[in-house]
Amino acid sequence: MNGMSRAARRLRSLLARGDVALQVCGPHAGYFYRPRELVCSLEDDDQLQPIFRRFGGDRRDRWVDTAKSWRGELRTVKQPVRRESVDLSKLGLARWFMPPDIAVPGLVALIRQEISLRAPAALSPNFLMFGEQWWGGEPGDVPDPMSLEEALSLELHGVQEPSGCEHHSVTVVDTGIDRAATDHHPPLANLAFDDADVDVLNNDANDFLDEQAGHGTFIAGIIRRRAPGVGIESVRGLDTNGVTDALTISDLVTKIAEGGTSRVINLSLGGRAAGDVPGLDAALETCRRHDVVVVAAAGNAGRPDEFYPAAHKDVIGVGAVESDDPSQRAAFSNYGDWVTACAVGTKVPGLHVVGQWDPEHTEPEGSSVVLDKFARWSGTSFATPVVAAAIVEHMAANPNLSARDAAADLLASSPAGPPMLGKFIT
Repeated sequence: MNGMSRAARRLRSLLARGDVALQVCGPHAGYFYRPRELVCSLEDDDQLQPIFRRFGGDRRDRWVDTAKSWRGELRTVKQPVRRESVDLSKLGLARWFMPPDIAVPGLVALIRQEISLRAPAALSPNFLMFGEQWWGGEPGDVPDPMSLEEALSLELHGVQEPSGCEHHSVTVVDTGIDRAATDHHPPLANLAFDDADVDVLNNDANDFLDEQAGHGTFIAGIIRRRAPGVGIESVRGLDTNGVTDALTISDLVTKIAEGGTSRVINLSLGGRAAGDVPGLDAALETCRRHDVVVVAAAGNAGRPDEFYPAAHKDVIGVGAVESDDPSQRAAFSNYGDWVTACAVGTKVPGLHVVGQWDPEHTEPEGSSVVLDKFARWSGTSFATPVVAAAIVEHMAANPNLSARDAAADLLASSPAGPPMLGKFIT
């Protein structure tokens, strides 16, 4: 593709979906959002309805999602994971759909300038979140295949002795878990989840793994290897290209917290935002009431920019350190005083799915990457489940502590990591 970098190819592919837009705010600033979607507080909805309708807005999405791909084909865009049962009322929000020719960020800025709102911060686009932040040109890599011999030498494939975590569980909100992987990998045996929460792997039926296929499976494997026997609840909140949005994640976190089966939620995902993230405050308030800890990836841009939900004060944001030298921040890891903890996040060995990576998305372009059950993968996504599993272990060892107190106690007793990466969790 004319020497175009992997990151540029992926960005072009992402924007061709038609359900993704990019707002550039400067050389290193910007965010992705859902085109046409505008979110506001229920408190301001009555006041804003006439304005939204004047611009052609509607409660329903009346516009068909079509886009022209970079190959020149017109196609109907398949919606990613969109939970139609999103309960906006619990988040204190309303969602409007604007016509395709309306630039939502510009409309938000105009309304904030002209109208006094009760909750101005809640008026915003529906920001996008990703499992890996290479869509914006940030560092990232495809998983590196691992041989069976190496996997056996690392004891990735064996059944581990119970660790005392059997009465606890972690909910992994991600791409889902591959059913075949639960047969291939003893550490993932006996996991039960609905069909809606299965990792689809090849949604576009092009003979190649989708961009984030295996992401949720890999994370579940890290948790099970660190805390053998722990229950894992799989919730598909990312599509297999690793894309979701703020409303979907806020809604899922709320429902998980209210469901009461897990005290720890792993979010190996996130994104940039301009201001408050819709629904996140309400979702995390529900977590506080129900004694649920949220652990989230700090992102892979190698910058101090806040990355949500990891940067929220009620979330444990996790950065990554080098596997060869944990005293060093991984070059790709975001950092800042908003990062709470860190763990090894480079060349992490783990359990993967079976399939071939799209040659158009490899580096160099056209090279073959075939995954056969095991891989090494780098990213703050894979440091995050280490921290989530460590919290569960600390809960099991300290049954008199609440989940949130156990997380605080673990952090207080852990050594400092590299500068601006919080505490180091082994």
